[in-house]
Amino acid sequence: MLKQLYKKGDPVDTHFLYLQLIGQAYSRRNEPEMRALFKKLANEHVEKFDSIREQLIKEIGILPRVPTFQYLATVYTEDKLRSFSAYNAITSLYKYVSIIDA
Repeated sequence: MLKQLYKKGDPVDTHFLYLQLIGQAYSRRNEPEMRALFKKLANEHVEKFDSIREQLIKEIGILPRVPTFQYLATVYTEDKLRSFSAYNAITSLYKYVSIIDA
């Protein structure tokens, strides 16, 4: 399916292919390779969305719900929280070691 994504084709079909692949990668985002794939595909989809948007409205009549944006925000929030937690753990350990060493 990834190969199909990069072939020139109908923008609406490409949009729905992105949604399918992004959904699969998002559901397995705890696996490092899938998390990286998810971020790559979601960022591509966001970049291309402006060019797809008008065609979606034209063909469907409305702009459908696009979970890519919410999924991406969730993953970036998870990354930030992991970073923050790691920082807090290191800071706490440093303070602990400083107390013992004093």
